[in-house]
Amino acid sequence: MGFKEILLILLGFLGLKYSLLGYTTFENSFLAGIIYNYTAIIIIAVFSVIQGVKQHDNTPEFIDAFKLIAKKVLIYSFGASLAITVWHHFIIQDITFQRLEERITEKKNTFNSEEEYLLFIEENPTLKGISLESWIEKEIEGVELIFSMGIQTSLTLMLYLVIGLFISAIASFLWTKVWFLQHSPN
Repeated sequence: MGFKEILLILLGFLGLKYSLLGYTTFENSFLAGIIYNYTAIIIIAVFSVIQGVKQHDNTPEFIDAFKLIAKKVLIYSFGASLAITVWHHFIIQDITFQRLEERITEKKNTFNSEEEYLLFIEENPTLKGISLESWIEKEIEGVELIFSMGIQTSLTLMLYLVIGLFISAIASFLWTKVWFLQHSPN
């Protein structure tokens, strides 16, 4: 599996997201993207193993197999993170902004009265001394932080890289220690 195939899979992600526009909720579309990307990472790892088996006469050492698989998986992981950023902050930035505004409105309307907030504080003693206005401000700051382009890119990149490394390690272990598809190196 080469760079062209990885690029086609990334374009498939954007195609999936585009095809879901208007037919599903923001959250369901987000979930579909996560499932697509995790599946793509697994498929890339499997095809990397198949390609490695065809290219090597002997089963490589675990670390060599891991490098072979992880290289392609991490390229996809990086591309998927960028595709998510492009999707949310350039292609559908108006929908993302609308969802941000909805979340902010939800935070502002969490409590109907000061009394409800005081009951909430009784259940959550760590909030003692924080006014309702301060709580709302902090909640809004948190939502805006999560929706920011830099944080979203960083979080998705970290998540996909960790998942990619984990899947690569599993695929390498299966290839070099379990499947025994080839002769052991001398």
